[in-house]
Amino acid sequence: MAKTRAWFHDPTSFLTEEELTLPPDPPGGAVRKGKVRIVDAYSQWVASYGAQFAYTEEIPKVNETDFDFALIIVEGNERIEVLTERFDFSNPPFVPLGGSLSPPIEDVFFGRLPIREASAGTDIASGTLGGFGIQPLPLPDAIDPERLVIVGLIDDSIHIGHRRFRDANNLSRVDFAWIHDAPWDEDSATLFGRELNSAQISSAIQEHPDDDDALMRKLGLIPTEDQPYLPTSLKLRGSHGTHVSDLATGYDPDDEDAVNRRIIAVQLPTFASQDTSGASLMTSIIAAARRIFDRALVMSEFQRIPIPVVLNFSYGFGGGPRNGKHIVERALRSMADEYRRETGKIKRPKHASVCAPAEFVLPAGNGHLLKTHAVGPAPQPDGAPSLDFEMRVQPDDRSPSFVEIWFSAKTKHIEVTVAPPNGVSKTLTVDIPSAYNNDVSLDNDFVLAEPKKDGGQGFEDGTAIARISLDRPNEKPAATGTSHPYPTIDDGTPFWRVVLALGPSSCLKADQPACPQGIWKVECRGDAHGRGPVRAWIQRDEAVGGFGTRGRQAYFDDTVYEDNRFDEIGDVVVTDESQPESIVKRDGTVSGIATNLAGEVKPLLAIGGALWDSDRAAVYSAAGNETERSRPHFLAPSDTSRVLTGIHASTTRNGGQVAMGGTSVAAPQAVRCLADALADLSPAAYATFDARTILQSKAQQVLRPDPQNPERAGNRRIREERVRCDHGLILPHPKLADQIIRRVDRKV
Repeated sequence: MAKTRAWFHDPTSFLTEEELTLPPDPPGGAVRKGKVRIVDAYSQWVASYGAQFAYTEEIPKVNETDFDFALIIVEGNERIEVLTERFDFSNPPFVPLGGSLSPPIEDVFFGRLPIREASAGTDIASGTLGGFGIQPLPLPDAIDPERLVIVGLIDDSIHIGHRRFRDANNLSRVDFAWIHDAPWDEDSATLFGRELNSAQISSAIQEHPDDDDALMRKLGLIPTEDQPYLPTSLKLRGSHGTHVSDLATGYDPDDEDAVNRRIIAVQLPTFASQDTSGASLMTSIIAAARRIFDRALVMSEFQRIPIPVVLNFSYGFGGGPRNGKHIVERALRSMADEYRRETGKIKRPKHASVCAPAEFVLPAGNGHLLKTHAVGPAPQPDGAPSLDFEMRVQPDDRSPSFVEIWFSAKTKHIEVTVAPPNGVSKTLTVDIPSAYNNDVSLDNDFVLAEPKKDGGQGFEDGTAIARISLDRPNEKPAATGTSHPYPTIDDGTPFWRVVLALGPSSCLKADQPACPQGIWKVECRGDAHGRGPVRAWIQRDEAVGGFGTRGRQAYFDDTVYEDNRFDEIGDVVVTDESQPESIVKRDGTVSGIATNLAGEVKPLLAIGGALWDSDRAAVYSAAGNETERSRPHFLAPSDTSRVLTGIHASTTRNGGQVAMGGTSVAAPQAVRCLADALADLSPAAYATFDARTILQSKAQQVLRPDPQNPERAGNRRIREERVRCDHGLILPHPKLADQIIRRVDRKV
């Protein structure tokens, strides 16, 4: 009998365990009933001044309302609300047309899910998260129950009907696929989007066995001619999601391993992939991971055997504290632990109950040489930490840019002065003990805009170009009216966050303001109470494949760094040792959600990219810090060589291959290694399974340079050491190795 399970964990449950207290009703204001006030700098920017730079403006609108954001508001554990009204951006604070919000959106909004109105179900604002029951479909007779492994895929533009995801009987191995921004279907057990099961996918395959476009239209992956336009790389030759999924779990249908590798896929909403801040991804990821584990648990109960899960999420975050406490990291670890516990309760005939392994694999990131990480000098005893930097905003950047500036825990006074190229300067000054409560980022919100020309209060309409605010994103708010207690220790790791949000430097509409391009000067000052240097990260802002060219990456501009970018033979410098006085650091660029807590038994695995022909880390593959807990665990091939970039996997059409690079294609190779190992492991041995040990057994040590015999770039020896991973290079399975590298005559 199918059980009813909650579909979604409240994102606030993955913050610290501190008790939430509702704020008092504002004097003379509307009464807040059942509202939890959680402040998030990114959400406030999008819902206020940054709303005028909405992504939807450049999308051709067949249906004018179909591309408005649907903002999901999480209120505690049981209530959600959806706002689909169109916003009037001409008059701050930007109230919906036809009425005002009560209370204001900034008071209650934590996580947002930017889905289309067409994707929102009729019950999405019913007042309860609720649950649902499903009856899983019987698996094929050819399966071996003790070799079953579920591969979870969270990505964009996954061709779930591709032949690489079928078995020998041409049936889909994708048991469930949740398409977040598909038109909502009342027969789908979702509050938004649409979920397909293996029977529906297999039926579509039988109907369109040789026409990929017709198949994807049937599955709702690409719009039909009578539907509104929706950006998707599935219309192109290659897509990120299909390529990554093929590397993780693609097989020829007649491969004997294929039928036992089951797939649960979640396709993220288009606008979440376009959001350069990464904030829109947080709620999407939590919902996606929760769905994968819920479905895997129901399948395990139906089969009466704990099925291992290996989940791949080939996205990265530019921001974050890099200390294992990002809300996404907490959520992923929490859900994996919960799945292990719940599968341990399954009653197995004539067998002792065991807990199924659950592993997450993430890419290390591609920001090693993007100049998006800066660190101030280590403060002297009784000295105040500081960081002065210049950031270059590039011309024709059609998306917002975001900078996170982090201070350590016991900092009591913060000053951040921002000087744009246009000569206007603003300073954010915060005395934390008196200011920090639930209103901190509202009370200390500074907006860069033109003052009223008539001398009145506020700004000229439509002139806001930037916002500075302070928050503490990885903790729940303290009780209203009290200062938040300091932690008992301050180990110097990031704690307080200042977010600088900048509008685009190129206008999407004639009446939009433009953020000045050029050098932005920023001065950051803490006080002597805080330990550790001031750190800053710029969020990634490159164009997303298949979604249109929008962003141009802002970067820290430092003379010392620029003067030492290349070595004596003209090769790119890939370590910080040659310029320690530069504030720009290559170390510490690992993705903000690919870090771990100290002493963690079941870590999230971070995979860096490597060159196949030399076993060295790719120049873009992000690095951690030797002294911190944020560095890649392993490397996997992401390029054939410095010249032949990328590795091969399936195109969006059957029978073809396309090359893509980056650490996103390295991570799924580790997923495949773990799935292979778990398939060969009996359930009785699950308790001793250790993912790092398995991958280490598949890895070879990366070659080190010979200091007595330095080599030029291009041969198999590494000129300078940049391993920055724990164990070495994962060697792919021979079946995959034949596919992914470009065959070249090495004698030439």
